[in-house]
Amino acid sequence: MASILISKELEMKVLEHHSNVYHIQIQDFDLTNLSDWITTLKSVKVIDIERCTGRIVNDFIYELDSLERIGIVECDVENLNLDFKRFKNLKILIINRCDLDKIPEFIYDLDHIKELDISENLFRCLPKELEKMSQLENLSCAEGFLSKIDGLPMNITSLDLSKNMFQTFPLKATELKKIEELDITENYISQLPDEFYEMKSLKILHSNMNSIKSISPKIKTMENLEELAFSENKTKIEGIHHIASLPNMIKLFLSYNDLKIEDISFISSMKKLYRLDLSYNNLGEFPRVILDFENLRDIHLSGINMTEIPYEIEKMKKLRIVNIAHNEITGPRDVFKNNKFYEVILSESSKRLFSFGHHCRVYVDKNYHVIPEKRKIVE
Repeated sequence: MASILISKELEMKVLEHHSNVYHIQIQDFDLTNLSDWITTLKSVKVIDIERCTGRIVNDFIYELDSLERIGIVECDVENLNLDFKRFKNLKILIINRCDLDKIPEFIYDLDHIKELDISENLFRCLPKELEKMSQLENLSCAEGFLSKIDGLPMNITSLDLSKNMFQTFPLKATELKKIEELDITENYISQLPDEFYEMKSLKILHSNMNSIKSISPKIKTMENLEELAFSENKTKIEGIHHIASLPNMIKLFLSYNDLKIEDISFISSMKKLYRLDLSYNNLGEFPRVILDFENLRDIHLSGINMTEIPYEIEKMKKLRIVNIAHNEITGPRDVFKNNKFYEVILSESSKRLFSFGHHCRVYVDKNYHVIPEKRKIVE
C-alpha cells in the first residue's frame, strides 16, 4: 500500500489518481483547504498532521472508516476542530510537541483508544480523569515535565515516563495489575519503594540515568521480569546481585556504572541471558563468567579496559554480535578466525590485529562510539 504527502507545495489534484493508499502525511498545510477527494481513499489507516494551520471545516474526513491511527505534531490541537469520537475504528492517537500545558478534555472521552502518545508537551500532572480511558493499554508521556500522577487507566500494559521530572518513583504505576513494560529512564529517582516489588506482572523495566541507590532482595518475587536496564546510574547500586535470582531474565543492561570485575560475579548464574551490555565499566578484562552461557547471542563490552579476548569464546555457539570497541586489544590474533559471528564491532586501531572468519562482518567507528546507522563495513 502507498503513502502520500500533502503539503503546501503539492497540488492536491495530483493525488486524486492514487488508490490503495495506507498512509497520508499532511505537512505545513492550511487544513481549511482540505477537499473531499480524501474520502475516496477508503484504505487509509494512518493520518499524520504536522505543522498545519487552519481547521477542518467539513465532516467528510469522518467517512474514512478504516482509519486506525492519527498523529498530530506541532499543531494547535483544539483549533483543528476534530471530533475524535467519530472515528469509530481509531486505536492510536499521537499528540506530540503541541505545547499542551494540560491534557485536552476530549481525550478522557476516547474510551475506545488502545494507545495514546502525548509526549513532548508541557503538562506536569496526569489527572485522575485519565482513568476514564478504560480500553487504553499503551501510554507514552516521555520527554516532558511530569512530576505527579493522580490517575492512570487500570488496563495499561505499557507505560513510558522517561525523560521527565519525577523525584520519586510514581506510586500510581504500582497499582497497574496488568503492566508489563515500564520506562522511567532519565528522571531523578533514587529509590525503588516497597510497592514497586509488588508489580508482579512487570516484564521490562528501563531505569537508565537515574540515581537508584539499592535493589531489595524482594525483587526475587518479580518472577516475570525478563529485561532490566540500569545503565548510567549516578550512584553505585547496592544489592544489584539480587537480580541474579530472577528466573526469566534474558536481557540485562548495566553500562556506565563503574563496575569492577568482582562486582559482576553474580552474573555467573544468569545463564538464560541472550543479551548483555557491560560497556564502559572498569572491568579491566573479559568477563570470563559468561564463557559458558549457551544462550548468549549479543554481548557489548565496549570501553571496559580489556586487552585480550579468551580463546574459550569460540565455545559460545549462539553468539552473533560481539561489541569490543574502545578497547586496546592486543590479541590473540586468531581468536575470531574460526568463529561464525554475524558481526564484530571494534576500534579501527584493533581491527588490523585480527584475522576473521569468512562469514564475519566487521564494523568499526573512528570515534570509538558505535552508532548503528553510521557503521562502516570494513572489507
